Amino acid sequence: MKYPPDWRLYLVTDRGLARGRAIAGVVEAAVRGGATAVQLREKNCETREFVELGRELKKLLGALEVPLIVNDRVDVAIEIGADGVHIGQQDMEYERARKVLGRRPSSVCRSRQSSRPGQACGWGSTISAWGRCLPRPRSWMRLGRWG
Repeated sequence: MKYPPDWRLYLVTDRGLARGRAIAGVVEAAVRGGATAVQLREKNCETREFVELGRELKKLLGALEVPLIVNDRVDVAIEIGADGVHIGQQDMEYERARKVLGRRPSSVCRSRQSSRPGQACGWGSTISAWGRCLPRPRSWMRLGRWG
């Protein structure tokens, strides 16, 4: 990963939106199209599968000098040598995650409450984000608009 990381176009993976395509192929296309960071987000897969996918993406993205962030799973981030981990409000407490991670990867802290971003900076979060980047899909929106 190049330093400092470029966070301008941050891709978050989602198998549902990949429409059956391999995540690695989608990620590679996104990076070649301008994505500057990737967050591996897998809510419904076994740990072994998550680690295997993470290793595949780490190899791909490492060669392209693009940071890989793992969503929620500190253990998977450590196992694959991820460049960071996303810790949400419902995940492991940030202070505990930082203790487990040590200086290994960067950390990303996200909060939905407007009062918490400043607190995240106090925790030592490398990046803090809050709120939504995109509106939630509405019933009138079609998948074609999103994918």
